Amino acid sequence: MKPLAIFFVLLFSSMVFAGETVLYAFKGSPDGYGPIGGLISDQKGNLFGVTSQGGAHALGTVFELSPNGAGGWNETVLYSFTGGADGQYPGAALIWDGQGNLYGTTVGGGYGCAPKCGSVFELSSGANGWTLTALHTFTGGKDGGTVGGGVVMDSAGNLYGTTARFGPKGSGTVFRLSNSGSAWTLTTLHGFELGADGEDPEGLLVLGSDGAIYGTTEYGGTPIRNEAYGVFYKLSQNTKGKWIEKVLYSFKGAGDGGNPPFGLVADEQGNFYGVSPDLPSQRGCVFQFSPQSTNKWKKKNVYAFPFPKYDAPDSPYGPLAFDQSGNAYGVTYGGGSAGMGTVYSLAEQQGTPWPETTLYMFARGSDGERPEGQLLRDGKGNLFGVTQEGGTGCGSNGCGTVFEIMP
Repeated sequence: MKPLAIFFVLLFSSMVFAGETVLYAFKGSPDGYGPIGGLISDQKGNLFGVTSQGGAHALGTVFELSPNGAGGWNETVLYSFTGGADGQYPGAALIWDGQGNLYGTTVGGGYGCAPKCGSVFELSSGANGWTLTALHTFTGGKDGGTVGGGVVMDSAGNLYGTTARFGPKGSGTVFRLSNSGSAWTLTTLHGFELGADGEDPEGLLVLGSDGAIYGTTEYGGTPIRNEAYGVFYKLSQNTKGKWIEKVLYSFKGAGDGGNPPFGLVADEQGNFYGVSPDLPSQRGCVFQFSPQSTNKWKKKNVYAFPFPKYDAPDSPYGPLAFDQSGNAYGVTYGGGSAGMGTVYSLAEQQGTPWPETTLYMFARGSDGERPEGQLLRDGKGNLFGVTQEGGTGCGSNGCGTVFEIMP
């Protein structure tokens, strides 16, 4: 089996964290509401992200936070979505290309969204600010629709992502966007249908050096007691260049986990990791797939969130990040002393479960509530993330925050 190309989220050393600082509290308009998907940074330490709602048209924004030199941060709205070809309601983190352009996705209007069912967009910086180009606006037809996850880029500059619904068989797609130099062309690599091949693919894809694409679906697969909990799948090209899907694993629910909504990330050894949300017998779990041979993968749960346990994290809510020692870091939507979410780490070891450390518990209020997405680390070891709710803007519930946790 060829080694897999690893597309890292972030790398950082294992440490214990103690304090949290709110860098920015959103106000709804014109700055946005409900940041989602996590953050990325540039070489100057500026932070970039999206809000799922709010902004000038109440349909979401792309924003930048920049250090102001006096210990604070300034927020700039780079773009407010209009609901036209550009899309509406961003739902996932941004990525960079080598030229400093940003790429992202919008969810669209959900069911009944045709003819505007989400988009893939590019933001380019110029003398007059940032300019958005819609690379593809999904129609809810054979091209799919409802783009809940982000995109990944290969070495040739092609973008890959998923639509959670619609498509040629009705239950979502995996797509590729290729740039000819003058235009971007969408190719549907696979259309999911109700049944064993999975349905509603969402979250991050992983690209392998073998040319295959790996991902998960939130639903579908082999039913267990009349319920189907999603699949782990591989897409690869046959000798005629056609993309073929192979289901590598069907989740079983209960203690096995299932319904993974955030896709996969990889560690340095080529293992894949994802999270399952709440299920009837647990408050979520972290799972690992380890390659054994071609098309053979071993699954194990490295951690199951306890149910119930006071102060403990529960409901993992975003892709994991890994340090160079293989330790994992993530956020939960619930749990903690106020039930408003946590930041946690898992220490890698041969056996299971991996030891869990709760790094921060969000209170009910100004420090933020309901963290979501991936964590980011700067060169000093500080962690950055977003909460969908809380903060001092928008009255009692808050419009969300950008936070920093310092060692």
